[in-house]
Amino acid sequence: MTWVKGLAKPLVIGLLIREFLAPFTGHPWDFEIWVRLGVLLQSGTNPYSLLPSVSGLSFAPYASMTSISYPPLPALIFAVIYRLYTVLGSVSPFLYYFLLKQPMVLSDALVALLLFRLLAPRGDEDRARKIASLWLYFPFAVIVSAMWGALDPIALLLTLAALYSFESNRTNLSAVFLGFAVFMKLMPVIFLPVFLIDRKLTLNRIPFVATTIAIPALGTAIPTLVFGWGFFNFYNAVSYQAALPAFGGMSIFFPLAFTTPPDLLTFALGSLWLPALLLGYVFLWNKKFGLAEGLLLTVLIFSVSRTAVPEQWAVYPMALLLVTLGGEAWRHFVAITGIASAFLVTNNALLVRFFSPSSLAAFNWDQYVDNASAFSDFRYALLVAFSTLFFAEGISVITGKKSFLFAKLKVISAVSARGVLPSLVYLGIVSATGGLLDFTVTKMITDWKLAIESHVFLGLSWLSLYHIMLVVVFESVAFIVVSFSWKNFSQSVGLLILLTSLNVAASGLALVIFNLLDGAPILATTPIYLAGSLVVSERFFLTFVLLTCGLGILYLAEIRWSVLLVPKALRRAFQAVR
Repeated sequence: MTWVKGLAKPLVIGLLIREFLAPFTGHPWDFEIWVRLGVLLQSGTNPYSLLPSVSGLSFAPYASMTSISYPPLPALIFAVIYRLYTVLGSVSPFLYYFLLKQPMVLSDALVALLLFRLLAPRGDEDRARKIASLWLYFPFAVIVSAMWGALDPIALLLTLAALYSFESNRTNLSAVFLGFAVFMKLMPVIFLPVFLIDRKLTLNRIPFVATTIAIPALGTAIPTLVFGWGFFNFYNAVSYQAALPAFGGMSIFFPLAFTTPPDLLTFALGSLWLPALLLGYVFLWNKKFGLAEGLLLTVLIFSVSRTAVPEQWAVYPMALLLVTLGGEAWRHFVAITGIASAFLVTNNALLVRFFSPSSLAAFNWDQYVDNASAFSDFRYALLVAFSTLFFAEGISVITGKKSFLFAKLKVISAVSARGVLPSLVYLGIVSATGGLLDFTVTKMITDWKLAIESHVFLGLSWLSLYHIMLVVVFESVAFIVVSFSWKNFSQSVGLLILLTSLNVAASGLALVIFNLLDGAPILATTPIYLAGSLVVSERFFLTFVLLTCGLGILYLAEIRWSVLLVPKALRRAFQAVR
């Protein structure tokens, strides 16, 4: 009973909260896959094939769905759960949903107990108990396990069990737990080198690797051969995860989701995590971090170098930050929790999406808000902003710096109205001038077909050249202001970045002024022909120029540092050549 000493009450309450939510909620894609897998595996269906809808149990109206992209352990577990559901009489789909959630819910509760066991031997049992209680009541963990139905709480539990066993000098058991974590979800394999780096494995590295790899390898090979699934689809699923051809989630590369990058660039960015991790392992070897700190740094290096980072992955650094709590770790935990929670709520339509199992209306509303409503562009802008904050906070943990988010909040809180006034005046003047100029010029155009479709210079139309001219004019104004500011070079660079950011925002506000003068809707889906073949809606344009301005100002110090780094690097290169 020492595992639950003083934790009985929060454990019961935490479980009750999760069990109450479990039957009626679920992610309309991920959890729907679990629903279908449990049923379809009864007939020997390949879990790596397209999954058809299951009458009476499916709640998401997809005719077919792609399946899992990791080893078959989850599919086998869900098949057993469906068999249990039929034994109980197939009473209601909500009972099936409830049973499917039990591995996630119970794992999440056990994560809290493992946090207590990991922290208690470090000298402060009372603090360990508070942290365990925190996790039991932790909204983010509750949503991911009980509402989403994600597999990450199970993989996190097995990873923490491997860490606990390792620190208890039971390395063989540690390898077993890590092997099952990889068998559950491939991502924990990134932790294997971190365990191997630890000096405790000087003579046992080969057995540790063999055990960790054998469990998912044999666990995948045996059912694949027995049931005749074949390895082709499994290989495609794993290779898809290795070099993601998509951009999204809390990745710093999320904005590329709105573009069509060259295939080579997509492949290069999708594979970036591999050299990043290799460099990270070298760094850990040289610095001799503790195991928990090494696991934390590894998952963050992996996350900041991926082109797609699902928000539920945040449970790994959150839990590991609690294990390593000390110094700046608490602030990093609060910051990552705040950023990931904001992303979670925004990305999942205020959590309405998770009530799809109970209501088709919730599913339809989520689809509308996600794709067609007036809020969709604003939603994507917020997601981009949160993804940059997650990246910056992750980098601050990796580099051992103070919390990025807390540092920025401190700077923002110190800003006075008098300090903001000059920027607002500049923004107002440029916006009004741009709006009036745009209104005047467009009223002079008599042949819009010629203005848009002509090829005057470098394949650009008259309208494209006009927009480029506006950028040059207002950016020249910014250079003139900087020139007469009489600041040193570093300050001048910062001022130029600020004014450029304000010019970007002014282009969107000028559009608002233009529409007011023209009597048109302010936030419309009317297309704007910017330059060349680049065409966006007015609403998209306004949303993302304001976002760009905000990010430019937020990251002004970092952008200025990067700009100032260029002449220093060139000077050093020139000196090296001489």
